[in-house]
Amino acid sequence: MRRLFGIVVGVALGVAGATPGCTGTKTVTGRHEGATVDGGANGETRETGETFADQVRACSAYVRAQCARKAECFGETGACLTDGDPCPYFLFQPGSTRTVESTLRCAAQFKTWSCDDFTNNRYPDCVSVGTLKKGEACSVRAQCATDYCTNDVCGACGEVVEPGAACDRYTSFCPSGTTCTAGHCVDLGPPASAEGDACTMEPGCVAPLECVTPGDGGPGHCVGPRGPGQPCDGTGCATGAYCGKDETCHAVPGLGEPCGIEPFDYPACADGTRCLDLVCSRPGEIGEPCEPRDDTGPQCVPTATCKCAPGDCSRYVCTEIRLPGESCSISTYCANDVPCTDGFCPTVEWPPPNVTCGL
Repeated sequence: MRRLFGIVVGVALGVAGATPGCTGTKTVTGRHEGATVDGGANGETRETGETFADQVRACSAYVRAQCARKAECFGETGACLTDGDPCPYFLFQPGSTRTVESTLRCAAQFKTWSCDDFTNNRYPDCVSVGTLKKGEACSVRAQCATDYCTNDVCGACGEVVEPGAACDRYTSFCPSGTTCTAGHCVDLGPPASAEGDACTMEPGCVAPLECVTPGDGGPGHCVGPRGPGQPCDGTGCATGAYCGKDETCHAVPGLGEPCGIEPFDYPACADGTRCLDLVCSRPGEIGEPCEPRDDTGPQCVPTATCKCAPGDCSRYVCTEIRLPGESCSISTYCANDVPCTDGFCPTVEWPPPNVTCGL
């Protein structure tokens, strides 16, 4: 399941053939017709009175509002829009209780939703669970009464159980701080709390300490973050510092300063800036130059992504991101990497209609 800082209630978009137990392909559809949509659990039909176009517009508003707020809270980049789940399918599937009205209500609430609530995975009531029971087949989380789908196509509704409860690593998952051993969730014990204490990777060490293990597989020890001028071989640097190619912590360069260089030649710049022409710079506005790589910081403002200039792939510019059902042109980019069709971004059908599970 994708991290919730992407889009809550959904799964990563991908070609179905890449999913274990499934075969199929991505199908693009330009459906914008006004026919009403049926939906229900276990094959039952319920007349929603909603059009497919209504669902597309509501879903895109939901995604755009959530990504915009997360950009304000956490510096989220355009990847929140481009790599998200395919609208409207990740919200409106058999078993889902979402409606156009509740989805638009969510979009309105997300505009002022607490950053702390996002961090702690707390969402408004309009993010409702589905009706499918544990073990029933699903392709998106919104279908499940348990609020969890184990896979993005050939999944089953699963749940996180209590410590000590039975687990099976498929539909019954153990909570944080426990592990599934001999069919039950076993407590891992508290994390180590002092620098130098022996530790294992789980439960690890109390933050900001890290559990560092030697290359020979021997026992680990808790190590604190290092400041500028201190060695960082085998551990991380403190907030405001980065580990350079010389395996020494350095202060993170700020706006207008030369980019730092991490191991493997990754550039280092302060949060919210990008490395452009070896200088830490602000993210590019729509139409401004950018570099087509994701290891240099946010290349573009959150509503744009770095793509070839229209008709000229010898240079790259920050290109406005458009979502399914929204208008598009040669100068914009449709999320999920689908071509602009008849002036609108089409939808990507999900799950693919020709998918086969259980292979």
